[in-house]
Amino acid sequence: MLPEDLEKKLDEFTALPREVTGLLFYQPQNYPPRDQLCLIEGMFLTGVGTDEHVSQDARRFKVASEFLRRNPAYEIVEFHTHTRDTIAQYGNHYARNFSGADMDLIRENLRDNPNYIAMLVTPEANLLHGSGELKYSTVKDSQTHRKMDPIIQTAMEKIARNQGYELGTLRIQ
Repeated sequence: MLPEDLEKKLDEFTALPREVTGLLFYQPQNYPPRDQLCLIEGMFLTGVGTDEHVSQDARRFKVASEFLRRNPAYEIVEFHTHTRDTIAQYGNHYARNFSGADMDLIRENLRDNPNYIAMLVTPEANLLHGSGELKYSTVKDSQTHRKMDPIIQTAMEKIARNQGYELGTLRIQ
């Protein structure tokens, strides 16, 4: 379940000239995570790129990895966008489908982690891919998200500072 304000931010990313990648954080209530509803509690951008390659900033990914190591109750959905420009250049197929390169990477990640979930955000759809049957829904208001997102962001900023890095240096426009 994706809070409406995060869904709006993700949709705004599809209007940017560059594609964006990042992580959505949730805490499974029981195992495996696909057997229940999971509320997305926070979002963290890990990189930007072109329509041909969206790369993660290694420092930002290191911060996220450290957060997950310190907070093992959290799982992630890894997302990236296909922008309006991407779809205009490559065709409407990419408004509702992962690319072949995306699918290759997803299959590789699923081999390493059967709970891996990928999300594609386009101007027309938000698509999930992973093992099992995944469903997407939006929730209007989430007190959990409003409470946890600032806590997650503060933890990320503290980890980054301890690593000698300022999170504000990622530019996506």
